[in-house]
Amino acid sequence: DFFVPNSVNARLPTSVYRGCGGYGAVMILNSTDPSDPGIAVKKFISPFEYVKKAQRCFRELQLLRELSHDNIARLKFTYS
Repeated sequence: DFFVPNSVNARLPTSVYRGCGGYGAVMILNSTDPSDPGIAVKKFISPFEYVKKAQRCFRELQLLRELSHDNIARLKFTYS
């Protein structure tokens, strides 16, 4: 179950569940405007379940914040 802030949900009303992995689940939010590329929302599942998992989730967020490449998603914002 995903919670998406109202400010994002109003702009990108169409959502598609993409799948689940070792650390979380991903959902794509698309706009009705074809010029708006939409965003991916990743929900970490139990990120504080144990220390090592929390460290890995934190590192992933740090890497996404620093990396800039066409084939890697950009980190726009975080929320909890």
